[in-house]
This record gives sequence, structure tokens and C-alpha cells, in this order.
Amino acid sequence: TFITPPLYSNNNQYINLNAGWNTISANYLPDEPNMEDVFAEMEELVIVKNADGQIFNPAQNINQIGDWNIAHVYMVYVTAPATLQITGTEVNPTETEINLVSGWNLVSYLRNSPLAISTALEGISNSIILVKNNLGQLYYPAYGLNTLGDMQQGQGYWFYMNSSAVLVYPGN
Repeated sequence: TFITPPLYSNNNQYINLNAGWNTISANYLPDEPNMEDVFAEMEELVIVKNADGQIFNPAQNINQIGDWNIAHVYMVYVTAPATLQITGTEVNPTETEINLVSGWNLVSYLRNSPLAISTALEGISNSIILVKNNLGQLYYPAYGLNTLGDMQQGQGYWFYMNSSAVLVYPGN
């Protein structure tokens, strides 16, 4: 299934979620960053996980994650299609460094519009082995494979790196 790109209005970003697991990021820093506040209106939410294995599970009153981090990606499980509304301040992608390690990384996308993945990741192209999204689409530059196309706002990505690097996205 296709995830509709998020919409924006009056300091809000809307991220559409499919039933089941979603890998998401936001390019808005929430005014109320605590996970309990970010997901307060979402009745369909079961659990949120981050790359460190920490969880936010409202039914069990567990919040190991604490606050939303703009550089992080979250794996969100919902029981039915839903829309996450994040109210806050838009991030300038050229002012946010994302530190990547050798091996697997969950990486947020901080621009407010789609961009060809080769352009978005140009600054770290020598360190990338593979990028994939929640739908299993791939960017594998060594083999000229790109079923991913453009990076999309609201989505999170798995990067496999051959060395550490610092990602800074081009401006909006």
C-alpha cells in the first residue's frame, strides 16, 4: 500500500498511517514533544518503538522514549488507518546533522517535499550501501537499483552504511 505524503497547514504536519507497522519521521519539532502528547489523540495506536528498542505503549502506561527527537525514526503500530498530527515548528534540514554509524541506521527525512534519493544523499554517497523504506523499496547504488525513487516527507528509512558519516539534507 502507498502512504500518502503528509499535508501541512498552520504549523501542523499530518502523517498518514496504514493499519499495521509504519516507519515514520517528521520535519516538524513538536511544541509538546513528549510521546504521550504527540500521540494523545490517536485511539488506533498500539505501540511506538525507536531504533534503540525503547517503546511507548499507552495501554501499559510505558514511555521509555520520552520526547520526540527530530533526527530519529519511529516504528508505529496502529490497528486501523490513522493520521498523526504534529503541531510545532518546521525544521530547517540544512541546520540538522544526522550522525550515521557503520552498519544499519534508522534515518529521518527532514525536507518538506520529495527529493530524488541520489540528490538527497549526495553528501554521503560514498558511505551508502543500501537504503530501504517501510514498503521494501530499495536504493542500491552499486548495482544501479532504485525502486525507491524520491525520498518522501513523513517516512523513515533504513540505511546500511559501509562507514560512519554525517547526513545534512539539501534545503527545502
